[in-house]
Amino acid sequence: MDLGLRSSEVVKLQLDDINWADGTIKLVGTKSGRADALPLPSETGAGIAAYLHEERPATSNRAIFVRHGAPYDEPITTKSVKRAVLAGYPRCGYPAHLPMSAHPAPQGSPASPRVTKIPGPAGRTVSSEWPAPVR
Repeated sequence: MDLGLRSSEVVKLQLDDINWADGTIKLVGTKSGRADALPLPSETGAGIAAYLHEERPATSNRAIFVRHGAPYDEPITTKSVKRAVLAGYPRCGYPAHLPMSAHPAPQGSPASPRVTKIPGPAGRTVSSEWPAPVR
């Protein structure tokens, strides 16, 4: 969650996309059409490493996240990513029915606040600030 990846970017992640020595993760085939290298937060890296060592099925597929059921030896789907995120909401104290989209309204529209309020744990409101658009 701390990288803000789209589900389509998660399913495209390959084992060679993580540079453990530099602490970076490479995104290829992003919506922008370019390759990006992002810093890999240590907590996220630890979670991916734990998955690779303890949970990932034996496979010849180079995708980081692969299916645990038939058809085997295939990358997971975007639908699988969305289900996993929704399943994780209650563990984080959020309602399971929050929308999956994190896209703000178009710049200049009446519904384009810089801060989006979402319900947080125990009824608190969490602010999510969107960066100013690059021009």
